[in-house]
Amino acid sequence: MSNLRLINETTNSSDVSSITIDNVFNADFDIYYFTINNILSADTNEDTLGIRLINSSGSVSSSNYLRAILVMRAFDTFQEANSVKTFMNLINFGNNSQSPSSLSGYFFNPFNSSSYTFNTFQSTTDRASGFDSRKGINAHTVAQAEKGYQIINNAGNNMESGMIIRTYGLRVDS
Repeated sequence: MSNLRLINETTNSSDVSSITIDNVFNADFDIYYFTINNILSADTNEDTLGIRLINSSGSVSSSNYLRAILVMRAFDTFQEANSVKTFMNLINFGNNSQSPSSLSGYFFNPFNSSSYTFNTFQSTTDRASGFDSRKGINAHTVAQAEKGYQIINNAGNNMESGMIIRTYGLRVDS
């Protein structure tokens, strides 16, 4: 039996600038695995996908995110990036004339009110300039219980319909 338990699957049926995945974190799991597939900009822009956490009272947290990312591009030298952000920075994704991007990762301790929430991820993008892959870690440096997350297009543009978001709880059997 798999230790992954599907908690939520969401597909956006229209072009939107954000998607809310609510009420997926709870006391049943400490670790959550997520996948986001078919990521495309709904226009001609190459944009940045990010995640913001939703706290237990339903407010979206738009500050106190730290990130460290290794950017591995086929068309450029590898680069490291780290900074404070208003969201968990996950992926640059292509426009509607390019191949869809995808990413997967983990959330650690999002429902624990006395711990920071951490996120690790890996992503792939086939951009106009070439293949772009990223691997990184994010931290939300506020100790609070989170109940969900919001996917945003940081540029405020729309993401194309058909994006599939799956959230799993990772069960640890003793």
